[in-house]
Amino acid sequence: MFTGAGDPFWREGYANWMNWFKERGYVSIISDSAKSRNLTGKAMLGRKLMSPERSKEVFWIIEIIKHFNFVDKNNLALMGMSHGGDTVIDSLVMSSEDSSYDLKGTKTVIAFYPGCRKPVFGVKVTKNFTYPWYQKNIPVIIFQGSDDAWVKVKLCQGVVERQKKIGTPIEYHFYNKANHCFDESYSSPQDSKCKYNKKFSDLAKKEVEKNLKNSFNN
Repeated sequence: MFTGAGDPFWREGYANWMNWFKERGYVSIISDSAKSRNLTGKAMLGRKLMSPERSKEVFWIIEIIKHFNFVDKNNLALMGMSHGGDTVIDSLVMSSEDSSYDLKGTKTVIAFYPGCRKPVFGVKVTKNFTYPWYQKNIPVIIFQGSDDAWVKVKLCQGVVERQKKIGTPIEYHFYNKANHCFDESYSSPQDSKCKYNKKFSDLAKKEVEKNLKNSFNN
């Protein structure tokens, strides 16, 4: 599981998700991408740690957990929120560009409100906006809300349509009136752009649960 940008790194919402997974018999792993690079979480809001660089961490973690005897290495899921959502999607691009990046065992990719950001002054903020991915055997499920003030939803909708045309098994769930962070409580009261909504959270979690069951049974 890959967090969104910003500080503090550890927030109630991530603990809630990890408990949700545990209750359903899943192992969940979360990495502090910023601290491991001697950065703050806010660095992910700028050029110091963008999702193409951070997505390398996906492959490091997959390699590390091969040594954990309590993890089913043939049934892995990648999940990310916001910046983390772009990170897990970018890993699909990287694994199609370079065979040394191996997503073996990954059965599904789950992205909550990714940005799918286009290049800025020639800098590729995300890979997924510019490049298609060809991991057609890995289903992708994306969640976004109409009132998200942090990301440009239409950019991701364009990416989704592009991928559907080339055969990616992709689901796109769009919730009218949902904000950024609608799935859990991540923000401080001062962040008016980040709002938990139980209705949309429950809807999304039902889809995540169904996605995991279907993916891991195949």
